[in-house]
Amino acid sequence: MSASTYGEGFAQVYDRAGFSAFSERMIPYLDQNLERLNLQPQSILDLACGTGTAAILLAQRGFKVYGVDRSEEMLEIARKKSAKERVQVEFVLSDIRNFVLPEKVDLAISLYDSLNYILEREELVSVFGRVKRYLKENGLFMFDMNTLYKIKYGWDNSFRVFWITHDILVIEGNAYDQESNTTTKNFAFFVKKKDELFERVLEEHTERGYTIDEIERGVEDSGLQFIDCYECFTFKQPQSNTGRIFYICRNTV
Repeated sequence: MSASTYGEGFAQVYDRAGFSAFSERMIPYLDQNLERLNLQPQSILDLACGTGTAAILLAQRGFKVYGVDRSEEMLEIARKKSAKERVQVEFVLSDIRNFVLPEKVDLAISLYDSLNYILEREELVSVFGRVKRYLKENGLFMFDMNTLYKIKYGWDNSFRVFWITHDILVIEGNAYDQESNTTTKNFAFFVKKKDELFERVLEEHTERGYTIDEIERGVEDSGLQFIDCYECFTFKQPQSNTGRIFYICRNTV
């Protein structure tokens, strides 16, 4: 059985395994950033929205929300969750490098190191450029990314076995590649079913680390304006050993 990346099995286990908790934690931090920048958006794009947790939370507060993701399985769950919560989110099945929206938005976000999955700088610039196309003038793009330090040292070529919940066991192995500045994470999720049986879900995820300078140049090359960056969940300037950075850009044209 070969491993997939964001396959059907991972979509089914994503919320149960607690991955959506990061998006929930990010919403108050987004609020703080919007308040500091005196921005009151009406429409929001959630790029690489996954199972829709952040998009739904934002829609519940009255924003018009679009959610873009390339996984049909993730979006199927997102649609069911939004229907259950009785909120309207327009979910779009698309690669984030070439998505299309019916209109421009005031704010775009991309959470939980989704952009680290873009492994080539040129393709990352194309994502920034696509976001610019669908941002209104003076609209903001906010996103978090794992740092090169985190990619290189944070997972430390480790191998772990642990329980996420009482019915989900995970075996995780990490391997760093110095030439490409990437870490490949191999997961084997064992999800408890009936009669003490477990279903195995295999996933292989590769993330690339970028320096702040690389991100800033990429943002500027796309036509967006680089505004600032912080240690994620704070307003402190990033340090050499910072693991995750929150970036803010603006569409000035």
